[in-house]
Amino acid sequence: MHAVVGGPIHWDLALRERMIDGLWERDAPMAHLVEWMFTSGGKASKALFEQALERGIESVPNAPDELRAFFARIDRRPEWVDMAKVRRGARAINAIGKVAIYIARDLFMMGGYLLAGFNEQLMMTGALHKGSGKRFAETASWASDTVAPDGLERFGAGFKSTIRVRMVHALVNRAIERNPQWDSDMWGLPINQTDMLATILGTALVGFTGRLLGVPVTRDECDAVIHYGRYLAWIIGVKDDFLFDSTHEGIRFLMHATSTHPRGGESARALARSLAVEPLTRHYGQFEWLRRRYEHSKHLSMSRFLVGKKGLAKLGLPAIPPWYPVLTIPGRFVWQAVHRAMPGGYGRLVERGRREQLRLIAIFHEGARSAGGIIQPDPSHPAHV
Repeated sequence: MHAVVGGPIHWDLALRERMIDGLWERDAPMAHLVEWMFTSGGKASKALFEQALERGIESVPNAPDELRAFFARIDRRPEWVDMAKVRRGARAINAIGKVAIYIARDLFMMGGYLLAGFNEQLMMTGALHKGSGKRFAETASWASDTVAPDGLERFGAGFKSTIRVRMVHALVNRAIERNPQWDSDMWGLPINQTDMLATILGTALVGFTGRLLGVPVTRDECDAVIHYGRYLAWIIGVKDDFLFDSTHEGIRFLMHATSTHPRGGESARALARSLAVEPLTRHYGQFEWLRRRYEHSKHLSMSRFLVGKKGLAKLGLPAIPPWYPVLTIPGRFVWQAVHRAMPGGYGRLVERGRREQLRLIAIFHEGARSAGGIIQPDPSHPAHV
């Protein structure tokens, strides 16, 4: 294992203190831009922001200084970014296929509910009322934009979606911090640097985690996925000293970031139940009753394998046997290995895998084919403008 992750992972009290401090740190550039929007007229200012995002800041005549300063920052790609490597990382995630979706849903989202600090702001933004399944479909759609061909180029779908998500984060902070129900002394900022880091690390470690489910992801692919994740973290507003540059550092940061949250609680159980029953609401053309129950059992078995029996118990979910991963790992490994050894096989894995991911996202919630629910919140959401 040490050879795979680049060495042993040691507990570091100084790093944990940095992660604790990060709970009270915001994305300052976007927070400043949002304050300008509200003081100069929300909807008109947001329209200027959208124009600059879609067509470039030079398309905005006499652009306000605040808008020009923000786009000067995001239009200037950091020198460390290797776009060829970013593209390889995105292709590696596509090559994993539907396994990437299972990891995101049944490990990172379900397991993330164990972290009680995340859950308070989710509950206050209406995540339970919306349904965890819809929220996952929207989040997965945004992530899918980022791994689309050239998705993280300046005018790519993923880059633009990520900047919009970044604005929503700042709007959520602005709204919830003004809510007397929010205890900043106890919970930190609703969306903070440490939690943003942990969220992006879920994406950046998909390649490494794919190995658990039988995908023979190479070391070079894992490195490329980490580089893709590091650039994605920069775009979404993670501060420079939290930007990871290896699988080893990513796991180390994730371990220390998640340690800042207490585990479980009633909000965790409520959100987990909402996600667990999501397959029972899906729409299928044929054999709907049977397929719903099959998918319900399949996802619970994936969470049992990836989150563990104790984790599911804290979430109030039944720890059923991990039958789906046990049955599918051998065949998946053979399928992947054979295609990776064939001329042109890797390209076919990438194309097929992306089709699988898009098909699953569409199934997760009827109509959830884009990141619109995140980047264009409805009037009941704290980030609505």
